[in-house]
Amino acid sequence: MKGPTPRRLRQYVAKCLGLKGYLQRPGDGRSQGRIPAAALLGALLMGALLRRAAFAGIEALVRSRARRALDVCQRFGDDALAYFTERLAPAVTRRAVVTAVRQAKRHKAFDDSRFIGLALDGTRAGRSREKGCDLCRPYRNQQKEILGYHHRRVMTGVVGTGLTLPLDIEPYGPGDSEYNAARRLRSCWGIDLTFVGPFSILRCFGSTAQDSRQTSQAPPRFFRSHLQSPKENDHARHN
Repeated sequence: MKGPTPRRLRQYVAKCLGLKGYLQRPGDGRSQGRIPAAALLGALLMGALLRRAAFAGIEALVRSRARRALDVCQRFGDDALAYFTERLAPAVTRRAVVTAVRQAKRHKAFDDSRFIGLALDGTRAGRSREKGCDLCRPYRNQQKEILGYHHRRVMTGVVGTGLTLPLDIEPYGPGDSEYNAARRLRSCWGIDLTFVGPFSILRCFGSTAQDSRQTSQAPPRFFRSHLQSPKENDHARHN
């Protein structure tokens, strides 16, 4: 049996997960990009697998001798990655994620799971002493003194499968709330959910007092459902 390599991994993603089109055309919004989008996206994927998610870490990889082994066609810096990701069309990536999840189900990745669902929950990431962007939220001590800043976001992912399958995130800054971010995320997936079948929203709770009052007026609903394609949904309805 041949061992895993970056080239074989991309072949698997392109063929088995049905993402060949996405790897070639990931929704690049740059008007005059000199570096191919496929090269930048491939470097991001390799960085995630090698736990070098930071752009500076990916830059170190593509500027090292490991670049050819990683199947990246040229060198570039972290600023190129930032410019590229800021202009990616989210809808294209969302469709690719839906395709990957459906293919995972088709390849029997969920056979040992009786019920699966889509969960929403809040989390935090990053920390700095100074405010770096409009999404930075202050965190305070018991005396209400600002100790620093961090980012908060709502993430949605497939649960109940034994696999880690994150789907999407929605950040929220000062003056916003976890509840509102979760509602935006649900609206984003309202159309796409028709492609992946009837997921269940398992959790959507607020983190502040104001959020708690809002969620008490609109409590989350719990359903049990299977991940089904549109044809499977039609078959289930007729049977």
